[in-house]
Amino acid sequence: FATDACDNNPLIYRTETIVAQPNCQGEDFLMLLRCGWVAQDQCGNESEWYVFFRVVDTQAPVVAGGLPDDLTVDCGALPPPSAV
Repeated sequence: FATDACDNNPLIYRTETIVAQPNCQGEDFLMLLRCGWVAQDQCGNESEWYVFFRVVDTQAPVVAGGLPDDLTVDCGALPPPSAV
């Protein structure tokens, strides 16, 4: 919602920009996203408002399915490793 002294119906549009997308090497986030809203009157005057979102990964990976059961063997009789 926007108001303007000379324009009863200013144009409002949204912007979204990926500001940074590091490769997780030494950074504490996956993506920095800037979302903005811009109101523009019929004379081209603009007012902007932005918010930044830092997207983080807080979950460890999970190994799923196909894992071998525990096995007890004598030394020297180790079987080859199972494919996972």
